[in-house]
Amino acid sequence: MRRVFIVTASSSEAYSNYQDTIKRKRSLSEIQDFLSDDKLAELNRLYHGKNFAIWGVTPGPGNLNTWTRMEKGDYVIFYQQGKFNLIGEVAAKLHSKEVAKYFWGTDRSGETWEYTYFIVNEREINIPLERFNEYLRYKSNYTPQGFASIESDRQKDTENTYGDFYSLILKLNEGKTADIQTISRLIAGQEIIVPKEKNIREPTVHDEIQWKLIRLGKAAGNDVWVPKADQGKSFEEFIFRDFVLREFEPGLDIPKPVENIDCVWRFGFQITSAFEIEHSTSIYSGILRLSDLRTVAPNSNYPLFIVAPREKRPQVFEQIRRPTFSNPYLKLKEAIRFLSYDNVRDLDEKFSDKRYGLTTEMIVSAGEIINGQN
Repeated sequence: MRRVFIVTASSSEAYSNYQDTIKRKRSLSEIQDFLSDDKLAELNRLYHGKNFAIWGVTPGPGNLNTWTRMEKGDYVIFYQQGKFNLIGEVAAKLHSKEVAKYFWGTDRSGETWEYTYFIVNEREINIPLERFNEYLRYKSNYTPQGFASIESDRQKDTENTYGDFYSLILKLNEGKTADIQTISRLIAGQEIIVPKEKNIREPTVHDEIQWKLIRLGKAAGNDVWVPKADQGKSFEEFIFRDFVLREFEPGLDIPKPVENIDCVWRFGFQITSAFEIEHSTSIYSGILRLSDLRTVAPNSNYPLFIVAPREKRPQVFEQIRRPTFSNPYLKLKEAIRFLSYDNVRDLDEKFSDKRYGLTTEMIVSAGEIINGQN
């Protein structure tokens, strides 16, 4: 289970530092002279050359003990003046007085915030303290103090009910009520009979599209995952394993259905998109795999795609209307989009040779909403 660390930043000094290195992104070129070659390479891999957010704490037994327990992939959520205003993931840690002094100088006692951590997938939020307390089951008068982690039992209870903490917070930030994970588990437990369909494998087309999704994911600045069984595949002269993650993320809680989805894009430790390619297999089976993923993460907000030939579009829309997939808790009609092979090929032609320019939002725009009416 990823821990959740609450960071209070309400003082004038903390507010200034927050503006300087959270709101204002910083570049690795600024601090490369303070970093070892290994640390610089690690951060380049994490951020894909993009700017980063960074925070730190001053020495002291309490701060040091909390910072020591931090691990990459853990969540940090910032609290200021009665509300939570940012959530992100811990990307890496670094004990460096030099880096801290470069960014923030020293405090009134001459200390600096030398126990630093880099943050990835940070999102601005606006969640009142009382709403946070309601979902985390804190007393109504609870107010965060200093730098601390949420008690493991409390966090476990919350995630058993609502799923991933990061997704829950983003859902609450939208002003929506979080879906309850246990209800989705009951749905997932229903017996589903997949209709048999003759499977005539045409690997070259499937592999072509899978390779193009890998290449597009890299062009959009993501890490890319494909199932282990597919990592030895190749298209033209490109071997998939040379371009994808060998492990999705050892040691982190990863939804089991992720492992078998055809292509998953990830930035930091968050999934940004998931793609099921349907060529010779049943459209139903692809939607079922995405439904499984949605079931274990009902409050997730990343887009899901069925990728198929243009002529299969009516079948996708027909299948999504099935009662099994129409459950209001899963909201598959909102989450799944149809992306044609032609769109994938067009995007690949435009962006595959560019390091930047493609975004996940552009992929979402290329997909068609499955609304059950087409």
